Amino acid sequence: KLDQKEVEQCVSEITAAGPKQCVHTFKRKIQDIADENKKTQNDLKNQIAYHEKKAQENWIIACASERSLVLQRKEVHSLCNELAEVSAQLGPLLAASISSSEQHVKGGDDHVCACHNVAELENIAEAAVKDRDLYMGKLSHEESKAQELE
Repeated sequence: KLDQKEVEQCVSEITAAGPKQCVHTFKRKIQDIADENKKTQNDLKNQIAYHEKKAQENWIIACASERSLVLQRKEVHSLCNELAEVSAQLGPLLAASISSSEQHVKGGDDHVCACHNVAELENIAEAAVKDRDLYMGKLSHEESKAQELE
């Protein structure tokens, strides 16, 4: 009978220890899952913070680009106006150059001055053409930049 009592006692201890062990195991699993959940939450919060920071940086860059674009458009407009003014001033000079050349050919009194003026006017015209080409190059470059930004 002692053996049977010992067996029953061992069985009851094992049975009693079994649920305690199961409870302990389940508590450990719950804690592991909670820790993993907390880690995942922290990772996601870090990712959100990173993306918010990147979004803010991109917004700042976009604002700076827009300001730059506005300034470039103003400069292009100014250069176009300057080009129009130079072209308007160049027209009468070229007309004077042509009439001076005709005077020289016809044997005008001041042919030395006319030749000198024609050379100066041709130099001015060449310089104006170079300036125009430079401004047009800048204009097309700025327009291409503006289109890229848009």
